[in-house]
Amino acid sequence: MWRQPGTRHPAPLAPGQRSGATRVPAGGPDADQPHRRAPDTRHPGAVGSVTSRPETEGRRYCTSRPGRRVPRPEVGPGGPARPAGFPPVSRPGPARVTRLLVTLLALVLVTGCGLSASGPVERVSVPTPPPDPAGPPLGGGWKEIAVYFVHDSRLEAVPRRVAERRPQTAVDLLLAGPTRTEVLAGLRTALSPQDLVVLSGPEVAGTVTVAVGREFAGIAGTNQLLAVAQVVWTVTQFLHVDRVCFTLDGAFVEVPTDAGLSDQPVSRADYLSVAPRPGDPETTAPADTTPAERSSG
Repeated sequence: MWRQPGTRHPAPLAPGQRSGATRVPAGGPDADQPHRRAPDTRHPGAVGSVTSRPETEGRRYCTSRPGRRVPRPEVGPGGPARPAGFPPVSRPGPARVTRLLVTLLALVLVTGCGLSASGPVERVSVPTPPPDPAGPPLGGGWKEIAVYFVHDSRLEAVPRRVAERRPQTAVDLLLAGPTRTEVLAGLRTALSPQDLVVLSGPEVAGTVTVAVGREFAGIAGTNQLLAVAQVVWTVTQFLHVDRVCFTLDGAFVEVPTDAGLSDQPVSRADYLSVAPRPGDPETTAPADTTPAERSSG
């Protein structure tokens, strides 16, 4: 149909609509105004207000659910803000922290030692070592001799068991020193580690010769007198041995005595100042000693 320019013709009538009636859009009187917001009958800013967007966008936005208020965070003076309705957080005190640290330390120690915390603790007893034997038991050909060590600046006889009684054997045992048990009992020796050799038996009037080294001559002080006395008392326990002379590189040497230095053979009588105390337990004199040795020992 031809229409005159500038002439506005009414829109066609809908089915059942009479001429002259006002057409209402299907979406309401405001449907033709897509950018007009529907009036809000509630107070502006009320909780649960609904903001409408054009239906052409196909979605509606809700600022919050109707009838529910979002609780504001509670700000306390002693900690950060926390929403209402949540229980307060308890902070551990110093005593509790200390207990926790002690418990953790105990667990670390138990784990490091390889022990079970729930298992019983077994006590281990360390056996005491037996005393050092003085030698094999008597019988079967074993014999007993005496060696003289130092106890409180005096000589003291200590028994030893040997297969054969000889002066050199006694000197070797004397140089070996006291055992660990004897040291704990207070015994010691004035002799330093060295070699002493009994050259021969009694040659003249019951005298034996003992060859010494530089170590023997180097003993100083009161230990020198005690060292010579130890050798003299140990060697003169044998049959027909009354005196001892000392040589160094084949020459007689002076030794200290109670009366001073002497290069002559010496006997037990020259060392009465360090003789064993009367009443001290001594080794029973063997059968091959002389009566004079029994009375002096």
